[in-house]
Amino acid sequence: QEEEDEEEEGEEDIPAASIAEFADGCTLHGLNHVVPEEGCKLANCGTRRVLWTIAFLFSVFMFLFQIADRILYYLEYHHITMLDEQDMNLMVFPAVTFCNLNSFRKSRVTYTDLVFAGTMLGYQDGMDPGFQLAPDTSAPGQPFSLREFFDRTSHDLDGMLLECSYRGAECEPGFFTTEFTQIFILYYFVSG
Repeated sequence: QEEEDEEEEGEEDIPAASIAEFADGCTLHGLNHVVPEEGCKLANCGTRRVLWTIAFLFSVFMFLFQIADRILYYLEYHHITMLDEQDMNLMVFPAVTFCNLNSFRKSRVTYTDLVFAGTMLGYQDGMDPGFQLAPDTSAPGQPFSLREFFDRTSHDLDGMLLECSYRGAECEPGFFTTEFTQIFILYYFVSG
């Protein structure tokens, strides 16, 4: 009991900061103009303080009004859902595109491919490829063609397209167009 009394007495000994000191150090804009300074006489700063008080209270009122207005609006549970559903037998279908980032299959790369396109594949002369090379099918002396390389080593759409139907009919890899880019191979299907 005595310890509690001593703590209460210790708290009472600390002088409370004046409202003017608080307002002067406060970051709330305008509060330091509302509360009079220590040496401010009513005749010197009364009109200015009244105007600042009105502006400050108006700002606080508008702030609280907007908060209350938005809370009440939220509690009204406004919702607008517009659903316009139409059944159509024939719809224009957008293009479907597959982008294959795996440009080639290692299982189809030959020694000739490593000689001509090795740097593109990350292979350097004398380096072990780290996988079984495919038998070389190109004729000796035939010029190397990147288009032929990608045609031969790229993933076939036959192996990637597991199931496809469009307007109730089965679609097959022949419906897709192949396009080669610098980074990957595109297979796209356009209905129109």
